[in-house]
Amino acid sequence: MDGQQQLKAHPATWWVVLAAGVIAAGHVWKVPAALEFIRSELGMDLVASGTFLGIVQVAGMLVGLPMALYAEIIGLRKGIIIGLGLLAAGSIAGAAAPNVSFLMASRAVEGLGFVMVTMVAPQLIRMVTEGKKINLAMGIWGAYQGFANLVAVLATAAAMSVMDWRAWWAVFAGLAILPMPWLLKWVPKDVVPADQSRSQIIAAAGKRTVRTIKTAPPWIAGVAFACYTMMWGALIGFMPTVLQEEGFSASAAGVWGALIGGVNIIGAVASGPLLERGIPLRALLIPTFVVMGAMSYIAFGLDVPIAVRIGAVMLFSAVGSLIPASLMRLAVELAPQGGSTSAVVGLMQQIFNGGNFIGPVIMAVLAQMTSGWDATWWFTAAASVLGIALALTLREERLGVRLRSS
Repeated sequence: MDGQQQLKAHPATWWVVLAAGVIAAGHVWKVPAALEFIRSELGMDLVASGTFLGIVQVAGMLVGLPMALYAEIIGLRKGIIIGLGLLAAGSIAGAAAPNVSFLMASRAVEGLGFVMVTMVAPQLIRMVTEGKKINLAMGIWGAYQGFANLVAVLATAAAMSVMDWRAWWAVFAGLAILPMPWLLKWVPKDVVPADQSRSQIIAAAGKRTVRTIKTAPPWIAGVAFACYTMMWGALIGFMPTVLQEEGFSASAAGVWGALIGGVNIIGAVASGPLLERGIPLRALLIPTFVVMGAMSYIAFGLDVPIAVRIGAVMLFSAVGSLIPASLMRLAVELAPQGGSTSAVVGLMQQIFNGGNFIGPVIMAVLAQMTSGWDATWWFTAAASVLGIALALTLREERLGVRLRSS
């Protein structure tokens, strides 16, 4: 079940896989605009609210590699179907939750589904996409979070005016099921070695996983990815709060927050054509980290009008997505000889979800210690510098990979 194998599939298969990823990420971003309604109905306090928001990231931190091993054993096709099934089950259970504890448990199930879908999807895209379209497909895949953020936040805000959050959770359960018929029809069946027993298959998958995590490149790429997610997750997460402090209404701040997250699509989509033109990976990563550090300094380190601050964060988000899209393109080529692409993606997912989780915490601590947002650029600058240092080691020639398909 090697992720490098090229499979014949319907030309539109990767679009269905992409849709599954967007739906999975939509389950993450359906929460912010509905949170106040949930808190009001279930009596959820602020600490519980923060936990509820962060459960998916915690799931990614804890189970990325175990999920990768599981997908290596059962196959990618089954993996994405199971992931969507978990999202549907978690969402419908959440719709029926009688209390906060039950809702938390349902959210944990959604988190497992999200991890499985987003861990398997890039490998499936790599496997079912023709050579010359791989960079385009992977670049568009890199936009799934930004697109889901934009659509889910705005759609949830609109939905809350015509239905309650429980009905909206049921709608998302239905959305998770929607891609399954096309995936089952178009994605080639997983190949199971006929001459191996179940225990042999598990042992072989374990060996491939261990061989992979003993190599340095997946760790380096994962930490570089985390340098991005620490910054992006923190700024996108707190920008609505910053805007409300500047006098914006809650709804206006939410819309601007969604737009700032949504422009993340731009850099991700641009990464594919840039890599296809033969631009080295580090030539994309290093300038992008510089721009992110500079824009965060303008937005929070300088006394500038709010329009300039919003513009800087917009550019931060739009350009920044070159990093995750490029690194995920690298991830599907990074498994060592006899290793596992699933293990590479799973390990990187654990690391960058860790960044997604701790980034907002670090930013909040800095803001609280200094009684404002002015010092938070220290954190983003440090993450940018670390990202640049790691990017210098990610040379395609040194890694033995080729990201240009032609």
